Amino acid sequence: MNELAIQEPLGDFDSWWDNVKDEVAQAQAFSIAPLSDEPAVMGQDLSRANSEQARMGLLLVDASSFVAQAEAVAMMRVRREYDDLSASERKVMVKADAEYQGAVRLRDSLDIIMSALKSKSFAIMNLRRTTFTPHQSHE
Repeated sequence: MNELAIQEPLGDFDSWWDNVKDEVAQAQAFSIAPLSDEPAVMGQDLSRANSEQARMGLLLVDASSFVAQAEAVAMMRVRREYDDLSASERKVMVKADAEYQGAVRLRDSLDIIMSALKSKSFAIMNLRRTTFTPHQSHE
């Protein structure tokens, strides 16, 4: 495989991140915002949490692709510069690569935001069920 063919997609990482960083920041802010106890707001928040979670899932797939690409580029670089290393030593060098680490941190951050949004959805559903479920009296 041509090294140039592996490196080209990584150039897209910066432009991809520039395009989505505001969206990610808004999703993160929403994921940590306090829950409302107003029924109408709860419904809107539940819808938004589910929507944001789905979007973060798509971005997570993109980020995972960038991680795989960064790993491949780093492996090619390590093989070229340190051809005397064992396979396990090369893996350690790849994991220490700055571009690879940056892509992994971003992917992990998206995963955390997505999990927070999922938790928020469940919390809203539970709050709606416990707050607005009519209690039956046992008279």
